[in-house]
Amino acid sequence: MHLRAFPNRLQFAHDTERTGGVGGSPNSVDWGKVKTSEWDKKFDSITDNKKLNALIRDEALRIFEHRDNSDYEDLSIINATTNSLVGRSTNAKQPGETRYTEDLRRKIQAAHNRGKSLISIHNHPNDAPPSLSDLSSMNTRGYSKSIAIGHGGSIFVVDKIATRFMRYDYAESFNRHIQDGLNEHKAAIMALKELQDKGLISWREL
Repeated sequence: MHLRAFPNRLQFAHDTERTGGVGGSPNSVDWGKVKTSEWDKKFDSITDNKKLNALIRDEALRIFEHRDNSDYEDLSIINATTNSLVGRSTNAKQPGETRYTEDLRRKIQAAHNRGKSLISIHNHPNDAPPSLSDLSSMNTRGYSKSIAIGHGGSIFVVDKIATRFMRYDYAESFNRHIQDGLNEHKAAIMALKELQDKGLISWREL
């Protein structure tokens, strides 16, 4: 993949991602589900690289430990080419938000300039599926995978997003299902399924 034009795309990327639908009370991590062999094994299918999967799982646990009993989100970027951590953002200013610091943006851009494959992982305190902001960020920043881990033990993985993906594609579907009476979680799942049926994304819940 030719990435010379990537810095221009990155320059106009949003500094934050919003989950949406975050309640007013803190969301504790369900350690009864998370600290189990069943939950651990879910990470084995994220990639074909055992070392990379272990790194992603360890980073997920670190995020949970930091954000237990909190509505705030952490973001970690992993170099899937070298099986290493690119950087973290742990200073979100609002609940349900991940914030890209200037330092993290520079590290992401530098890794892309060297042709590295990057994976993003962040927590969703309310166990929400990948949001429109998550998809847009993956598309804009060129992540090979985007992983959302819920405090209740959910793990969502977006494996692919088409270059022709537009924010409207998700918003139209999501809003239609909301108008049909679905809650935000179910409307988001239906929107993701419709986008996958159209070949715009590939995603799974582990």
